[in-house]
Amino acid sequence: DPWAGELPVPRPRLNPYSRQDSIDPQPVVSLRDGAPGPDLRPSNLSQRPGGPRGQILYAVQNNARSVVVSANPDGTGGRVLLATLEENHCPVWSPDRSQVALAQLNSAPSGAPAIPGENSSGELAPGRVEDQPFADGIFILDPDSGKLREVSTPDGVPGVSQRFGRSTYGCPAWSPTSVEGGPYVAALVDMGRERFLALFPAGQAGILPGQPAQARYVSLGRAGEWSQPVWSSDGRKILMLRAGSYGAPPGLRVVYVPDDPEAPLAGVHFLGSWGSRAVSELAIAPDGKMLVELEGIGVAQTAHLHRINRSSRFGNNSVSSAVQLDPPAQTIEAGRLAWINANTFGVILRGGPADAFKSMFYLYNIETNIARPLLMFGDSVNSASWSPDGRWLIFRAESGLWGLDVARAVLGTDEIPVWLSPQPVQDLDWK
Repeated sequence: DPWAGELPVPRPRLNPYSRQDSIDPQPVVSLRDGAPGPDLRPSNLSQRPGGPRGQILYAVQNNARSVVVSANPDGTGGRVLLATLEENHCPVWSPDRSQVALAQLNSAPSGAPAIPGENSSGELAPGRVEDQPFADGIFILDPDSGKLREVSTPDGVPGVSQRFGRSTYGCPAWSPTSVEGGPYVAALVDMGRERFLALFPAGQAGILPGQPAQARYVSLGRAGEWSQPVWSSDGRKILMLRAGSYGAPPGLRVVYVPDDPEAPLAGVHFLGSWGSRAVSELAIAPDGKMLVELEGIGVAQTAHLHRINRSSRFGNNSVSSAVQLDPPAQTIEAGRLAWINANTFGVILRGGPADAFKSMFYLYNIETNIARPLLMFGDSVNSASWSPDGRWLIFRAESGLWGLDVARAVLGTDEIPVWLSPQPVQDLDWK
């Protein structure tokens, strides 16, 4: 029985992000409710400058600065790419790792300068960082020079009244490299009571004098609960899931991106519903031929995975039998999906505050149609990233930054994650 017994208390082991030869033998965190919390001490992960930039990208609060850091699992590549007074969120590599897109929340006085650099000063303040799903603007960062440029517009959506307040932006999503006229960054935008999907040119042409980047927008209707936008592999479609609200049925929506970079986005099309009013998560296979939808979040103890097989025409879908997940939680508050390779993707479910297991990790195999429990964790996980080879799972919890050797966990030889750092990491991306 995978749920039997108590979770073990993880003991500190050699930090794969550190070059240190020894580690404090004291327990660093308990995964059981009521036990002592972690020993929150400053980490030196983002204090080591120099070397090529790392594969893992994340944001962290360092005193008054919001810092974007890259690092590698072997301890190399620990570089500070950006430090600002504004809060940086959702940093994500472009497909070729030449640029970083991020959302920024302006919590500093107007005109406060960005401070790029190769190192940072002061200790990292431990503590919880609240999720910031929406921000004031979308920016592109050059990781080599630290130069930051905004691709969103301060006035928000052209021709839309701002009488309800400022425009706010969701996390950015990069287009594939094959998209015509790209690369682009897609993001949700809220203007008062209306929500839009925005498409921002992210190429270098947009920063040259006399060549302003022209964003494109399409209305999604009244602001409701939407999943983050997901690009199809050919770069011609952007997919989202919407919960049933304001009289609109729940289900899958697609926005078609014309080949002409100056043509408007081609509307919002409804591609089907499976009856859930809960906010769901969407993942698309690397080859673009299969979608997986997670439903049941927020309303039931049981979650379902729906496989949606596509024919050559995107609108011709067939839904295979659902896979039921029965996690040991009274309520599933959130869910995340991430493709690891052509046949496998990861599922992360987050339980409620009264649940012993507040985060539950699964591996789902497409060929066998089986979802296997990978890790039951007693802390709330807010964001996670899988390594491209599927070997490592790095995740952010309230107790800090953790790493799990997925291969060893699958074999059953090691199911205890490694506590990597107590620093309040905000978002993760790995390429």
